[in-house]
Amino acid sequence: GRCGERQEHHRRRVWGDDMTVEQPYVPHESFVRKRAEEAVGELKNLEPKAKRNTLRLVRNEIIGDRTKKFTFVREGAVQAVSQILRDALTNPADLDATTTDLVIQSAATLGSFSCGLEMGAEAVIESGAVADLTTLLGSCDSRLVTAALKGELVLSLSLSLILMLT
Repeated sequence: GRCGERQEHHRRRVWGDDMTVEQPYVPHESFVRKRAEEAVGELKNLEPKAKRNTLRLVRNEIIGDRTKKFTFVREGAVQAVSQILRDALTNPADLDATTTDLVIQSAATLGSFSCGLEMGAEAVIESGAVADLTTLLGSCDSRLVTAALKGELVLSLSLSLILMLT
């Protein structure tokens, strides 16, 4: 299937001394890396509607999973998402419904990358996405302003937590 599509959750049996315990199947790192590579390729090459769907799948894939988040960041996903946001904002007067959704998904995905992973927060900052999110704050579309605020809020909270823990 396409990268990011949820695979059926398989369970594997782990044999203990006197009993069998079922544990969730965790994909091997090379499988996650392959999915990350495919997703980055799709984000760079697909048409806008397909990019929007891939963004949603990526965001759902990385939420709450630091290992997957790390792998996607390492494979260049933050830069690809940041570029989608930047490209969508090059002509703000031409923001149709698909492009607006693309901007919202990009902002949400960037926020997810920065949440709970120092490397993710650093990648978002280094990608230049903060300037693009800040630009969105001046939008007349409240959905874009909300998306930008959420993205920047998650980034700010993540950085604050990182500073507190160091």
